[in-house]
Amino acid sequence: MTEAGRAIPNAVPHLAGNEWKYLKECLDTNWVSSVGPFVDRFELEVSARVGVPHAVATVNGTAALHVALLAAGVGPDDEVLVPALTFIATANAVTYCGGHPVFLDSEAVSWGLDAYKLSDFLERECSIKDGQVVNRASGRVVRAVLPVHLYGHPVDIDAVLDVAGRYPLAVVEDAAEALGARYKGGAVGCHGLASCLSFNGNKIITTGGGGMVLTRDPKLAARVRALTTQARTDALEYIHEETGYNLSRAAWRRVRRHGGHGGAVGALHVLDDLRAPRSEPLPRCARAPAPAQLQRDRGPPALAPPASAAPLRGDTGLSGRGRREALRAGVVAAVLGGNHRG
Repeated sequence: MTEAGRAIPNAVPHLAGNEWKYLKECLDTNWVSSVGPFVDRFELEVSARVGVPHAVATVNGTAALHVALLAAGVGPDDEVLVPALTFIATANAVTYCGGHPVFLDSEAVSWGLDAYKLSDFLERECSIKDGQVVNRASGRVVRAVLPVHLYGHPVDIDAVLDVAGRYPLAVVEDAAEALGARYKGGAVGCHGLASCLSFNGNKIITTGGGGMVLTRDPKLAARVRALTTQARTDALEYIHEETGYNLSRAAWRRVRRHGGHGGAVGALHVLDDLRAPRSEPLPRCARAPAPAQLQRDRGPPALAPPASAAPLRGDTGLSGRGRREALRAGVVAAVLGGNHRG
């Protein structure tokens, strides 16, 4: 919320390219089943835009995270390291695999996963047993790291990769909000084993829904495509050797009747224009410490509610709306305008 109480949306759908032209083409040519040109074209154009050879469309961004983690080897009772500041879908995708999200601190510059806290956790809390990272407290295998490019602002992915590279860990990027973002002159979403995009209505370009897994690994891309198409092992016969999911571009086609991804192909043509207003630095509070003040040997300061914040009280109704609104106000104040402590 702004000081005037006006909500700032994450993104507003912007349809000013060839969306109508492509939507009309989808309807005129009657491509409404599991085949057609626009999803294939969308995959190719997004992969070229980000600079990776493989892209697999999924029914939504959460599904992309789910199957990317599965393809990366995350299974029942595994742990995945995620930032504490993120949307719930990041953690949900881990639990869909039967795993456990382990939350690590975010840092104050990008609001992404703090590579120093990641390093500290792996050094102090984990050990290597039989070629796997094991959390000594839980006894579980730590299988992957899932950094998030929050609100399209790139996490320091080089630092995260440097830490993770010392261990047998997969790095899957949650780039749901980061299509078009730049990191050290290159595109975001091409650094880890896989990265995941979302095309929900609140993203920089939208199909109304949909997601995508990007990777440089052809075997992982094939694995993702298999998992999202019911794990069907034969194109002609109904042979399934494992449990698969109906999370594919075919499901997306049926739901969106091709219009959504036709529009997204159009939106890709004006992505730079859409990205420009979002390229400004994150808002900074006058009371927040400058990056140079952060003591990196102990990590960035923890966020605390401002001292003047009113006590949180619930309302007398059953909805809990008053309690939620007060909690939200306290969190927003802490992140954007609160006091910071070491």
